[in-house]
Amino acid sequence: MLEKILYTLPETSLIVGVIFLLKTMIFEKKLNRTCFEIAKIFVFISAASSVLFYNKGILPQYLSVTPFSTLSYVVTCVFALVWLALSSKWFLSTKSSFGSYFCVLALSSLFCLSIIVKTVHFGILLGAFTGLALCEYLFFRFSKQSEELYHTARRYAVISLVFLLMFAFSVFLLGKNHQLFFDAASYLTEVSPLLKMFIVMGILCTLFFFLSVAPFHFWLSDASSPLILPVVTYFNLVCPMALWSLMLKLHHIVFPPLADHLKSVYFAFGVLSVVFAAIGANASRFLRKIFTSISLYQTGVVLLVLSTFKDGLINISFIYIELYLFVLLGVYICFYAFKINGEYPLNLNLLKGAASTRPYITAAFVLMNVALMGLPPLSYFMMQFVLLGEVAKFPLIVYISLFGLLALLPVYLKMIETVSFLKKEQNFDRVDFGVYIYLLLHVLLLLVFAVRPQILLMQTDILLNIG
Repeated sequence: MLEKILYTLPETSLIVGVIFLLKTMIFEKKLNRTCFEIAKIFVFISAASSVLFYNKGILPQYLSVTPFSTLSYVVTCVFALVWLALSSKWFLSTKSSFGSYFCVLALSSLFCLSIIVKTVHFGILLGAFTGLALCEYLFFRFSKQSEELYHTARRYAVISLVFLLMFAFSVFLLGKNHQLFFDAASYLTEVSPLLKMFIVMGILCTLFFFLSVAPFHFWLSDASSPLILPVVTYFNLVCPMALWSLMLKLHHIVFPPLADHLKSVYFAFGVLSVVFAAIGANASRFLRKIFTSISLYQTGVVLLVLSTFKDGLINISFIYIELYLFVLLGVYICFYAFKINGEYPLNLNLLKGAASTRPYITAAFVLMNVALMGLPPLSYFMMQFVLLGEVAKFPLIVYISLFGLLALLPVYLKMIETVSFLKKEQNFDRVDFGVYIYLLLHVLLLLVFAVRPQILLMQTDILLNIG
């Protein structure tokens, strides 16, 4: 009995963490610092217990604990720990009184993401998606209330409800005997084409909505500027890792029998994502919106590659996503370092001449942009080369991916020029020492991956066990 309880520790630790946070909110006065420390402790316990029981679970027929799901969840937890550490700096510097509520939502959303990563049951997945949508909607309340944000939040609530109803309808059409992923895959080969289309589109479109795939990306694109920095960090870093692991699992287990039908669907959404990313990044001068568009481009590239349904792409795609999010983490650490008169700048023009007063932060920011440009010898170049090399027999996919990268090139160069060569117009506040430490560790890891890229490829054996 005790052994089975220990197997649930990755999830129960998060629930206990929420209870501790609620208790702290009632009895403590210095909420922000205490609550963030509590949240980080319980996230660490959740990640550590996942590693300890990497292939153990109490309900394997519903929650499949495999090396793949464990790796996905641990990486998500690592991003979550850094996110919480950076968010605590933001809440303390802005003297916001909502830090405790933020931590409760952070652990609640991480619990939902844990279920999403591990589940192989569509009914449970529906419940996890519903909880995640509620948490994400509540995250909107931590930002300065404006008419723009109000409309964006309301639009998110309405659209997410529509997609959840679509997903629920797909689950209903599957029937109670075909809720498991493997059973659903067999069932979809037997039903009529019309029923098959309704089921798959409900599942796929809901997942694409949460992943912010074009044209479902506008809720995040529009909210990236008015939302506070910690919430934008969550949407762009923590959530995608877990959702992509689910996408790859469905792609591997449920969708192969439907490959002939889904190839064109993947391709269409991938092309739309690349095009909208190029347009959005070039049309905006808001930093967070620019990098949200760059994330959309990466999403499009992965969908284009997966549209081939070629064997072996799961491994490369996962490592590519993981490495991209790691580079993006460095960008967001720089965002927490740039501060002007107590405010975190939104517009790129506010960073003019940052190199003259913040040379180390600026150098790191430039390094991240160079990495995202796909230039050697950084490891991100290697992963782009490997990923596109796997689909070299599909030249259209390679051309579209390279076109998107070239379209983003002026954006990267503009950011590098602004922070490095233009005349300074603003005085930057002192950078928190902790942010310097996070950035230094991040840059060192990025350089280690560049020198020893085989470290990333060591995950390949783990990724083979995805089901």
